[in-house]
Amino acid sequence: MSDKPDERNDIIPSVPAGRYVVRSERLIGRGLELANSILNKPARPAILDEIDRLIAQIPKDRCECRQLSFDFCDDGKYNRSVVEALVEIGESSVLPLINALNDEDSFVRGKAAEALGKIGDPRAVEPLILALNDEDSFVHYLAAIALGEIGDQRAVPPLIADLIESGNTEESAAAEALGKFGEPVMLLLTHTLKDEDSSMRYWAAWTLGKIKNPRAIEPLIYTLSDENFEVIEAAADALAGFGELSVLPLINALKINNIGIYSWSARALGRIKDPRAVPPLIAALRDEEDSNVRYRITWALGEIGDRRAVEHLILALNDEDSEVCFAAAGALVKIGDSRALPELQQIINSDIDERRRALALHTFEVIKAHRLN
Repeated sequence: MSDKPDERNDIIPSVPAGRYVVRSERLIGRGLELANSILNKPARPAILDEIDRLIAQIPKDRCECRQLSFDFCDDGKYNRSVVEALVEIGESSVLPLINALNDEDSFVRGKAAEALGKIGDPRAVEPLILALNDEDSFVHYLAAIALGEIGDQRAVPPLIADLIESGNTEESAAAEALGKFGEPVMLLLTHTLKDEDSSMRYWAAWTLGKIKNPRAIEPLIYTLSDENFEVIEAAADALAGFGELSVLPLINALKINNIGIYSWSARALGRIKDPRAVPPLIAALRDEEDSNVRYRITWALGEIGDRRAVEHLILALNDEDSEVCFAAAGALVKIGDSRALPELQQIINSDIDERRRALALHTFEVIKAHRLN
């Protein structure tokens, strides 16, 4: 019997994708050797040829195993398995990978950033910070993620700057990276919420909303009393972005004796649209003296769209402030409950305010049309 290992036993199915991976130590060792020289640009074709040669050794009756080549290259470029190999090599691959951040091929630059993040060597921090300026979005993304994985404090200011520069995007690598820093970044940003400069407070609130660490909720709620409208709006938007995580803290904020916090908490609850907010908002609407707060609560009830609010919105149609009336009418239209029709008809028939009658008539017709449909 031959001592040569049966290479068919080196292949096992990878569930659930049906891909196959090499188990042979010989092949893995050769893969590491190839990966170690991956950044030697002139050798790339030879590396790919060698990989193809190794793949060709797999028996032809196991042709599906030839997808293994995609574990090393994709359209002639290197991907996940090579990155993993470089990570396994570790410290000795750091300097070649740093040099590869300047490669003319954006795919190589990106994969080098990815490998550096996984290795976690602090020597890569400053080169990766420079890579945040890469014109290729793929490289930029992987550089930011890598900085988050390394977790070096030097990366925090550049990542915050990068987040701000990127604008109001839902998916941000810088936000994801900053979230990995945990407490140090949280302390920095929550402290900045009290900065003398309103623009700094604004960006702190905005950034906390992107990172979405639940520990930011309480500081953001108190920021709703800020003297600057843009800061307040950034904090309210951030709180709304937390979704159900911020619902109970925002409900509790309705009890705080501060009109700004009270009013903007109602706005955030309306954007989240969680029905748990309906009873406390109804109670707040009933007792509130400030018309601006009543307006926000009425609007929020309409956004949530819960039928429990209908009777209270009907009463709000007769509010002394016309803006609250308009908000109540809009809320009733969104909910579409026919219980509002008699009260609307009464306003149409008897109210002396022409604007209020016109509003009631429009609301009546829309709700009635919805009902017929």
